[in-house]
Formats: sequence, structure tokens, C-alpha cells
Amino acid sequence: MILLESNITTFDLFSLIAALTSIVLSIFSLVLAVTFYRWADKSNKEIVTVAQAIDSNTKKIENLFDRLYSDTFGIMKSNIEAMQKQLYDYKFSSGDSSLNEPELLEETIITIVAKSKVVTKESICIFIQRLHPKNNYSEAAIFSALERLVTKGDVYVNQNLITIGSSESKIGQSS
Repeated sequence: MILLESNITTFDLFSLIAALTSIVLSIFSLVLAVTFYRWADKSNKEIVTVAQAIDSNTKKIENLFDRLYSDTFGIMKSNIEAMQKQLYDYKFSSGDSSLNEPELLEETIITIVAKSKVVTKESICIFIQRLHPKNNYSEAAIFSALERLVTKGDVYVNQNLITIGSSESKIGQSS
């Protein structure tokens, strides 16, 4: 049998304390790692929930903005049409889809004349053919629409000059 030495050196004592400290620290670090993992997992779940709520609220705000945007421009269009009707007693909007083809052509002619003040028959034909190449309006169709507008009194034709209204004095004022 071997006799155990009862003499413990300082180095042995230091080694024993270091080993015990190392074990305690490793257990403490494992406990902290598990705790931090649980906290991170809980935090991650909360962040996902908050992100979903933010996404939902963002979609609601976008929907509201789209409705306000369309309502605002609808109101603006209505106001402009009302002002045009009040001032000119004629509807100038090109967005009215209830118009048939001849009425649309008449409206286009009125719009060109209103913006240009005084135009010629040839320039109206060129404008309309360039503005609406798909419709392929002939000069005869354009002149026919122009005659209908003259008959209604919406435009006035003096020789080759066309202006809004029904009196000769408007041509002198516009040029």
C-alpha cells in the first residue's frame, strides 16, 4: 500500500481552487447561455408580432391614401368641370367616357380652340390627327364636327379662322 502524503503544497492548493473555479464558471456560463437564448427567442417572437402589426397598419394606411388620392382628384375633376360649365357653358373634360365618337371629336375641337384662342381649319385637322392617330379621323369628319359646333353656336368661323363663341368681335379681341 502506498502511503498518502498529507503534505499539500501551495501549488496543489492553487490548482484545486482554479479547477473548482473553472467548473463553477462553466456552469454559470451554461446557465447564462440558456437564459440569453430564451430571452432572444422571446424577443424574436415579439419582434415578428410587432413587424406583422406594422405591415398590417402600413397596408391600411396605403389603402386609405389610395382612397384619399382618388377622391381628391375626383373632386378636383368635378370642380374643374363645374367651373368650365359655369364659364363656357360647355363640358371640356376629355375623361368623359359616355360621349360617342362624334361628340368626342367635337369636344376635342372645342378644347383645341379654347386653348389656342384662334386657330385655322387646317391646324385643327393636323392637331386632331396627331393627338388621336388611332382614331384615324378624316378631314371630312373633322369639318363635319366643326360645322355641328358652328350650328350649335359653340365656335365661330370667319373665313378660315376659328374661335370660341358666336360673335365676330371675339376674333378681333383674341388676335
